[in-house]
Amino acid sequence: MATYRNGVPKGHAYVEFSNADEASRALIATDGLMVGSKNISVAISNPPVRNDPHSKLGYSGTADTKVAETKTGNSVKPPQFAVPSAPVGKP
Repeated sequence: MATYRNGVPKGHAYVEFSNADEASRALIATDGLMVGSKNISVAISNPPVRNDPHSKLGYSGTADTKVAETKTGNSVKPPQFAVPSAPVGKP
């Protein structure tokens, strides 16, 4: 979960999936879901680049790793890649 420097949550989180199909299924199953009293929005995104203190090159992920960003607000970033409108494997 993304937080400000003082530890207060920013209201969104990044979830990493092992492949695009898993990310697509999660997006379809959870976008618009009610969590408590909040209606959440889920979108495919890439997290901001973070500096890794153990690496001079910073954060690096694999090419097939996709990240779903969950936000509790109305503003959602556009997808970084195409997501099917139906679950994968169904017409």
